[in-house]
Amino acid sequence: MDPDEPSTLYSIIDIQRRNRYLQNDFPSFTVHYRPFHIGNELPRKIRGHILSLKGGRHMEFFGYEDDSDFPLIIASTQGRSMETPPNAFQGFVLRRFESGNFVCGYCYFVRSRKTAEELLAHDPLGKIGIMSRSEIIGRLEGEIPTIERILDDLRKFGESDGTRMLRL
Repeated sequence: MDPDEPSTLYSIIDIQRRNRYLQNDFPSFTVHYRPFHIGNELPRKIRGHILSLKGGRHMEFFGYEDDSDFPLIIASTQGRSMETPPNAFQGFVLRRFESGNFVCGYCYFVRSRKTAEELLAHDPLGKIGIMSRSEIIGRLEGEIPTIERILDDLRKFGESDGTRMLRL
């Protein structure tokens, strides 16, 4: 990975209407990710619930990592129609990092026609982890032709003070 290029965590999130593992009727999610580098180890999982806020224009993801119980919170736009999920949306992430600090940053979700299991089994889409911008573009441009524009938009979305991540 080029140290002069911004790094980004590429992960796969599975959103379900209901998850029996979490034992209730709220919409739920499971994030599959590798925090440090791409390797052969199994992905870690973050599980949680999604709450649609008043009017359905925004939603909150509340979850925890299975291995550590570290919290994850994502606030994002949902779109105006609750009947049709958006194909792509941005969000803001607050999470406890492996080093013990809380970090925040921006995220971008892109809807796939494949299931999370299909994506995780796919080469190269299933290779998740922290990557450079060029690695993500090379990996996803066949599946998501607009990935370069998406990454540019995400960077613009987070450029209020020139930082990509803030430790709290």
